[in-house]
Amino acid sequence: MKQDMPGQTAKRLCCLAWVAVCLAIVLGGCSPKEVPLSQAARTCKQNLLAEMHLLTASLAGAVAHQDWGAVQTILQTSFEKMQKNGRFAPDRIGVLDRDGVAQGVFPPRNTRSLDFRNYQPARTVYQQKKIAQTILYLEGNKIFVLIAPLLQDKEVMGAAVMIFSDESLQKWRVTEKEFLSINFNQ
Repeated sequence: MKQDMPGQTAKRLCCLAWVAVCLAIVLGGCSPKEVPLSQAARTCKQNLLAEMHLLTASLAGAVAHQDWGAVQTILQTSFEKMQKNGRFAPDRIGVLDRDGVAQGVFPPRNTRSLDFRNYQPARTVYQQKKIAQTILYLEGNKIFVLIAPLLQDKEVMGAAVMIFSDESLQKWRVTEKEFLSINFNQ
């Protein structure tokens, strides 16, 4: 049986450390790069952000005062302007209260109030004060949702919601994957 000499043990440990460092560099460097957005996705982002900023500015005061009647009027006016002005208009817009429960939707729906507080995108909006997007299935239909915080004095009072159909994304030539990869916070 051979005995390890102290120099050989140190040499092996040094080699193992070198291999571990190289693997970390190679594996860390091989992580997938963020795919650049297509021109259509960049245009979509720019237009949806513009519409969302107008919507959140319009809704913030009424939501802070929990004036749900005023909120419904603002939603209707905002929706009609969006439909008239641009091709990046949502199919439906809404507002969530500070608990994540829908308090207004336009065009109106004849369903129970929707509760979004347990959805990760809503938690992102309420906890991190950031815009989030997701795909949900509502009544068997795939919908794309963009949610933005409604802030007053840096406190989240609620959230504005824009809902889009799969057909809207197809019309804008934005794939599902691209929509989900857009960073609406930059």
